[in-house]
This record gives sequence, structure tokens and C-alpha cells, in this order.
Amino acid sequence: MIAVKSYFDYVLLHQLHTPVIWDGGVDLLTYLGLTSGVFKSITGNQWLCYSFDTALLILPLVLVFQPQRRLLAILNFSIWLVYFLIYNLYGTHQTHALTGLLLVHIPFLFYQKPSFHWLWNGVRYYTLWIMSSAAAWKIIRGTAFHPQQGKNIYLQNQTGAIIESGITPLQSFLLSNEWLLNISFPLGVILEGLFMVGFFTKRFDRLLAILLILLIAGFRLLADATFFELLILVLPLWYSERVSKTAAPA
Repeated sequence: MIAVKSYFDYVLLHQLHTPVIWDGGVDLLTYLGLTSGVFKSITGNQWLCYSFDTALLILPLVLVFQPQRRLLAILNFSIWLVYFLIYNLYGTHQTHALTGLLLVHIPFLFYQKPSFHWLWNGVRYYTLWIMSSAAAWKIIRGTAFHPQQGKNIYLQNQTGAIIESGITPLQSFLLSNEWLLNISFPLGVILEGLFMVGFFTKRFDRLLAILLILLIAGFRLLADATFFELLILVLPLWYSERVSKTAAPA
């Protein structure tokens, strides 16, 4: 689904073409890919780009029916990693949400029960951390206490769309009821903070999974920020108890 969305967003490798500005100051892997010329060799070869993009679409489907094929799982992870690194070469893509997708791959590289159990829990803790740390960041910076922050975020992110396409009934309603916008931001901070509960118990994991879906929908509605890829992190929360119960050593 993420690969299909990337296609319709025109951001698969064969659609990106060769970046005009290469930003290699992000991490060691990106730096090595640039200095070795590997990334430029891939993006400069259209047929190679098509091959990568085809693999992004097909390999996950194959692994659904052949999950025990570790070499296929490693190949699938490697291709997604290369796509992620090349995608992030574009200066506007540095905050991309594919990190969760990469981490979800890792437990399936070690599908035996003890290893899978610990790695799956690691992805679960990562999910809890990114959501609860988002709340902590807003509290530390003080934005959570700004009475007009919700309205300001909405105007900042929606003004361009309103100017370009005209105002929609929903936008008109929200702008006419600023209090809804202004309470949405502190409410979102509280909901993000609730993910801290998951560090102490798995009892509420499925509620947190539903909450994650609602927050991602809220980001899209109010902040015009699409984090569709992060929906894959619903899985470690939804299936945390089931994995724990089947995690006895083989």
C-alpha cells in the first residue's frame, strides 16, 4: 500500500529522476552511498529504477505467502532501505515517515520466536517513544500552552490551499469556530502523552493502536500533514499481546 501510494504521489525512483541538489549530510549510510557513486548509478539508470520500483511492489506480496524465506526478507529490506536513503537525498524529504516501515522489516529477518519477540517489542517501544516524545517536545517548548496554537497551525498549513482552490465548507466551519481549533492542539498533546502508558503495561495497546490511527487522521485534517506510512506502526501495538503469548523459545 505504501509503494502504491508512492506511485500516485510520483515519488518512486523512476519518477524522482536524478536529484538536482544532493544532501549527504544526514547520516553515514547516505554519505557512503553518495561518495561511492551507488546512488547516482541507480538514479541515473531508468531501467534500474524501474527494477527497484517493481521489487518494492512485488516482494512484500511474495513474502506474505513465503514468510520463511529469509533471503527474500533481507532483499526486501535492502531495497526499501536504498529507496529510503535515495528519497531522503531531496532536501524537502528529510522528515519522511518511512523509518517505521524500515523498523517493522527487521523482526522478520529473524523470524525465530525468541529473536522475533524481542525485536517486535523493540519496534513497539519505538512507536511509543515517537508519540510520547512528540508530546514532551511540545510541552518543553511551551507550544502546548499557547492559547492560539491550534488556530495558528491550521492557518499556516491551510492558507495556501484556500487561496489556490477556495474555501471548503469544513474549512469555513472550523475558521468560524476557532475554539475547536484551539482545543484540538492541547487535546492532541494529551493523546500523544497517553502513549507513555505503554511503557508500563500492554493492557491498553489496542486502544493505543486506534488512538494512533485517529491522531494520524487528525494531523491530516488540521495540520495538512500526511503520515500515512506511520500507520504500519499500528501493527506492533495491535499484535503485541499475541506475539508475547507465542514467544516461548522454540
